[in-house]
Amino acid sequence: MMTGEIFHQEIESSIKNNQNYIELLSKMFPGIKIRQFAAASFDDLYDHYLEVGFIHKKKMERIEPYLDLIRQNWNAALKEREVFWTTMYEDSVSKKIGSLSTWRSTNKGWLSQHLTSQGFPVGVCAMLLTNQAVGIKNNFNSAQCLYSPENRFAQKIYGKVVNTIGKNFANALNFDFLNVIPSSFPNISKGCLVRQFQSNDSKELYELVKMQRGKIYADAEGLNQADIELIELNRIFQSKGLSRKRFVWLAYLPNYKKPVGAVLAYRGPLGLNFSFFENKCDLLIDYLLKPEERKAVIIELLKSASQAYFDTRLHPGMEYPLNYIPLFATETDAKILYTLGAQLYRKYTQTIWLKEGFIAWGQHIERVFSMALLRLRKQRNK
Repeated sequence: MMTGEIFHQEIESSIKNNQNYIELLSKMFPGIKIRQFAAASFDDLYDHYLEVGFIHKKKMERIEPYLDLIRQNWNAALKEREVFWTTMYEDSVSKKIGSLSTWRSTNKGWLSQHLTSQGFPVGVCAMLLTNQAVGIKNNFNSAQCLYSPENRFAQKIYGKVVNTIGKNFANALNFDFLNVIPSSFPNISKGCLVRQFQSNDSKELYELVKMQRGKIYADAEGLNQADIELIELNRIFQSKGLSRKRFVWLAYLPNYKKPVGAVLAYRGPLGLNFSFFENKCDLLIDYLLKPEERKAVIIELLKSASQAYFDTRLHPGMEYPLNYIPLFATETDAKILYTLGAQLYRKYTQTIWLKEGFIAWGQHIERVFSMALLRLRKQRNK
């Protein structure tokens, strides 16, 4: 069987027939043991991260003050693996290991993160295919990964996903990830009115998001569904003693018939992602606005979004010790935010692929690692 066909023909069939897809994947990778739900606790994974050098200085500075809270959140999320799970490989010959963490970011979507490896690409391939099989089995609608464009390994894996799957089912968006303190912003409203999302705003919100980020982003985030505020997902998180919510505000200007901007403020257990993606705020501004209008809308939207992070009446029991909002913004909006005192944490690429592209994504991963797979099979099938 040629590389690139295994995932499509074998894995999809095993899932449909309720067979053990992990056993099947293990047969594809000689000598590699794939373990899902492998980490028993935060400390298990954290020790591994330190050992393989995954946590660089900047990331350590970000999480170190909150390690006790992060440990508490991870251990609660890992208990039943419904909202957070890990996949690990261990190679019986080289003794190398690697890990991949995943958590539910929306009702029917997941985010993969914290990929580690000890220079063993076939093990990475095994983990990625296993994770994709989980998404298919659990009938998820989307998957995504955020990575630094400077990360060559991540670029190799995700950089050509859109070309492989096609623009109908995948996209890649580039953002500045900022630390923002809206309480320091000046008052220049320009008549901007901001109000919190209501159920009858769904259509206008979806159209605005599609225009600014594209249909794939809007669908992956579930903005074409009724549960905009992630009430269903929050119930699942609450059963683990945690919480996951989305707060939305819309901005209006005089002489504009439709909303000209929105913020999607995501709240979750601090540190599920070491860059704090679980608490990110997405800023979406109409690209047709004049610079001064744009600045005013950004200020008013982020002042409103502050409530989701710092007003405990909106999120009782959700501890948030940070004094800033982790914000994703386009380069255009980031330039304005820098004049308002925002600090750049890092630039990121967000790659998203929809359910219709899951099989093609698996094939893409096989092709990326095809030479390493062939070498391993030749070595171990002698």
